[in-house]
Amino acid sequence: MEAEALEGVKEQGFVKWCVRDGHVRVQLRPSLLSAAAYARVMGWLACHRPERVLLSYFIDKRWEYEFLRKRGEAARRVRWLVELYGGGGYCNTRRRTCSLASVQHPEGWRQAMEFWRELRQDLDPSMAARAFDAFFSRWILYARELDQRFSVCDFGGNHSPHVMKWLRANRGVGIADPPDSLFSQGCARVYETAAGTFAPRADETDVICHWTGYGQRRSRFRRLVLPFRLGTRTWVLSGIDMDARIELLE
Repeated sequence: MEAEALEGVKEQGFVKWCVRDGHVRVQLRPSLLSAAAYARVMGWLACHRPERVLLSYFIDKRWEYEFLRKRGEAARRVRWLVELYGGGGYCNTRRRTCSLASVQHPEGWRQAMEFWRELRQDLDPSMAARAFDAFFSRWILYARELDQRFSVCDFGGNHSPHVMKWLRANRGVGIADPPDSLFSQGCARVYETAAGTFAPRADETDVICHWTGYGQRRSRFRRLVLPFRLGTRTWVLSGIDMDARIELLE
């Protein structure tokens, strides 16, 4: 049971605590901590007066331990960890650039690169969706607007329900506009770089963020970013392949 409980802490964002003789042991993983679990543990610390708190938290692929003698001190430490590592409703994202020639990339990427070399200066967005479906498990096409922001132009039909809902609601909207789009703001910078250099980019991303109506979600994926033009218009394609083996957080 102990091992199962710790696995829930490490992989599902649970909090485990045990109270004995006025002392409490709290175990959590800040980056995966759900908003509900965060609120509950902070509420417990506010309503109880433990003489000592043994705080165990999983970061950098290992457990760290601290003794805290006051509940206020423990609450401040938990809040700091959550803000630093992105749990509790905060967006937490890590990204690393990849070589375009990496053997880990899906087979469709090679075909997508050939498509880009042929049509990078002559993209017809209305005709490209079928090709994108063949290259990637999931894709989003963004249009660069006159104010230089990127808006959702088109997308494939294989996205998760929470992503699909967001895409439908934000079609034609600048992706960094919504108030809960910290991750989108980071994406916009990647797309700006690709459009500015007019060169492909590849990365691996590990992100946890809150989706309205769905709560906290974690996504791990490889992404190929391809810029296109037609006349004075610019588009950026984000081709996505999910991979649960990617582990970049902490």
